[in-house]
Amino acid sequence: MTRRLRWAVAIMACSASAFLGTACSSSSTTPSASGSSGTPASSASPNASSSGFLSTIQREDQLYPVFVQCLAQHNIPVWTKATGNVSVSDEGTKDGWYADGKVTTNDAWYRWIDSHNGMYPMSSELKPDLKIDQWVDNAAQRGLWPSNLCGPLPAA
Repeated sequence: MTRRLRWAVAIMACSASAFLGTACSSSSTTPSASGSSGTPASSASPNASSSGFLSTIQREDQLYPVFVQCLAQHNIPVWTKATGNVSVSDEGTKDGWYADGKVTTNDAWYRWIDSHNGMYPMSSELKPDLKIDQWVDNAAQRGLWPSNLCGPLPAA
């Protein structure tokens, strides 16, 4: 999912959650089995799940450049059936978002990652075979990171 699309979904989820929480909190009850007046439908905060979603997106946004920088530094190409192998470091250098071993998150970077995050890094050291967005998602949500290649998972 592209960065802009993730943010749009997150904003909609937060808005909907806040709206539903406000609309339902004043009078929402669930009837009890005995038929009495009932109890509140939920005591959980309506924004609890959406805030977790936002923090996952923020974590992914932190990890995308780190992961792609690792690919570029180790000269690991990314691949799709349509494009074949694409050199991360060559494209980053040409587009101006990769220089001196560092990814710069500028407009060119966001355009590149939005169009390339569904590509597979081609390295025997990156197993299982996952796309860029899957590697980053696994790292953000489960702490699964290719530390053998990219070093330790960066702190949140």
